[in-house]
Amino acid sequence: MSVAQEKENAKQLSPEESSSSSSNASSTSLRKRRNSDGQKCLMIESPSKKTKTMMEVLECPVCFEIPRGGPIYGCTNGHHLCQSCSKRIQTCPVCKDTNLKCRNVLAEKMVEVALKDVPIKCKFVGCDVHNVLGEISEHEKLCPFRIVACPSFHRGACDWHGPLNEMVKHIKEKKCVQVVFDAKWHAMRRKEPQENITEDDQDKYIPTFNSTLGDFADGVSVFNRSNVVTHWKPIVLLAKKLLNLWCYAVVQRDSQGQWMIVVRAMLPQQFCDKIRCKITVKGPDSETPNFSYEGKVSSYELTREQVLENGQYLHLMDGLIKPFKKGNSNTLFSYKVEVETDTELEREMYKLLTASATIKSESIQI
Repeated sequence: MSVAQEKENAKQLSPEESSSSSSNASSTSLRKRRNSDGQKCLMIESPSKKTKTMMEVLECPVCFEIPRGGPIYGCTNGHHLCQSCSKRIQTCPVCKDTNLKCRNVLAEKMVEVALKDVPIKCKFVGCDVHNVLGEISEHEKLCPFRIVACPSFHRGACDWHGPLNEMVKHIKEKKCVQVVFDAKWHAMRRKEPQENITEDDQDKYIPTFNSTLGDFADGVSVFNRSNVVTHWKPIVLLAKKLLNLWCYAVVQRDSQGQWMIVVRAMLPQQFCDKIRCKITVKGPDSETPNFSYEGKVSSYELTREQVLENGQYLHLMDGLIKPFKKGNSNTLFSYKVEVETDTELEREMYKLLTASATIKSESIQI
């Protein structure tokens, strides 16, 4: 209904009805304007009048977003902020109070009641999934459009942050990672039979990645770099079963000759706990021993110190790796990475990828 039509209808109503209609129209107009400006509003489907009123009370005065649950903090006068704004705002935008550490339990309860059964749209641009508050929060942790960081941020070489579905475009343009494909990926790209893998044992198949790690070609071997921490480009592990998980390996050597090889995924740790990997560093011949780590994958959100504390990595030393390098070869060692996902996680990912737009394997050409 246009604004002109709303005004014409308002003339035919009683003063009380006219006031109510004008108020509702103003509220609807305001919400549409905020959404068109790209603010992170909760997209609510057909809320009741009572729910609308509660939503207006619960809106953050900075970004106009409704908090997704507790804890909710605000000032001593009762004005609350959403979780993201409370971390970056120093004074209350309403009363200028500087104490923003007061927990607002009432607001938390109001959010719980107002949004209990109301469908909410996923907060990430491009995703059209709607669900109730608890379900949509879980969806957003795995959403194909969720905001992530480039794998190279671990070595301080890239500060890109963006939607997961734009990661391929970024790494193609910036060349800030290495890419290793699973053997089945190439069979799929060539449209050939998938190397004796039938549909019956498709679920049992474990993506496997084989490649080599090279020394530096600038004349200074990594073994002679005693005063710096050396990072290789992250190694993105691409397989059909791992799309949207974005698993990658990070290799680094510290100034003391201690090596750390860890497999990470673009997921919160609660989901990484459902993914296991095996990292094997192989010698050039049968006389050279192999070294391996088998355990959980680490979240990209974990710091290096947290990974060290968890012990989820392969630890090596210069003395173990030097025998792998033969003659004038630039190859330091060969490695194999196997990644196995939990059946429950695979079902969750499949459900997500069928409910919203996704990254198709045919479109990934790096």
